[in-house]
Amino acid sequence: IRIMQFSLKGKTDKIRQNIKVWTRIKTPYEVLNQTTPQGRFLYKHYESVNAVYAQLLEEATRSVKDSFVVFTYPYTTLSLSGELSNELLHRFNDHIVVVGRIKEEDVVCSLRSPSPISIRKAFEQAIVGIQGRGGGHEQACGATIKKTDFERFILRLKEEVAKQK
Repeated sequence: IRIMQFSLKGKTDKIRQNIKVWTRIKTPYEVLNQTTPQGRFLYKHYESVNAVYAQLLEEATRSVKDSFVVFTYPYTTLSLSGELSNELLHRFNDHIVVVGRIKEEDVVCSLRSPSPISIRKAFEQAIVGIQGRGGGHEQACGATIKKTDFERFILRLKEEVAKQK
């Protein structure tokens, strides 16, 4: 699944090329075992994306503090915030997770929470008076916050989560 997921990461031309190659795959073992040129091509792309992902995941894991994981990384052509936030919530299932990709003057975020905490409710309260926007579900949200407001947003998010405990 991750090989397929990561084939949709990168520049648009590369993604189109990967999709075209996927239409020529007859069995998943071509990719998993790299038995055909198409399988090797897709697996090579997976390895390059996964190398970036693994490094970011290692850095994010080191950013765990109290009951929050707050991790930001600089803009690249790869947007891995959603994948990172999901895996971090899985690894730290009693933590609130905020993963943000810094893009120009914004931090584009994926927020996750364990049940029964509603990250959506906490987000809706924390964003008031903050330059940003977003929304989502009870345990998963997306948001774009101005870099200048990000620290204040995180403090307010922590306050709102504390009210739910």
